[in-house]
Amino acid sequence: MAQKAASKNAGSGKNLSALTRHLKNAILPGDTGFAAKALKEAAGFLLSAAQKRTKNRSVLALESIKDTARDGRLMLRIAIINDDMPFLVDSLAATIAALGLSIERLVHPVVPVSRNAGGTLTQLN
Repeated sequence: MAQKAASKNAGSGKNLSALTRHLKNAILPGDTGFAAKALKEAAGFLLSAAQKRTKNRSVLALESIKDTARDGRLMLRIAIINDDMPFLVDSLAATIAALGLSIERLVHPVVPVSRNAGGTLTQLN
């Protein structure tokens, strides 16, 4: 319940619009894009996860969702919020594949942000 409340607060205004745009632009050529509602929900989840991060520490958030486009099967969203760490996404994708799991969609926006001294997100740049 707290996650949903945080998501609503995190998802308001310019930051949600900016992150939605970053996600849309990060879809690789040939990959299936998001439906508008799914894109906004993914951006809200990611923005909620990004709200607070301690310097030099990563944030990992997981969320099970029902894929309404595919008979309501369960899917897992993973958000990784970190400093610029080359190959982190590739390493995690390889680990997931090594476990025999498939990745339906991999979106990897690199979004510069501003945070206050306490690590709270103030602005997407």
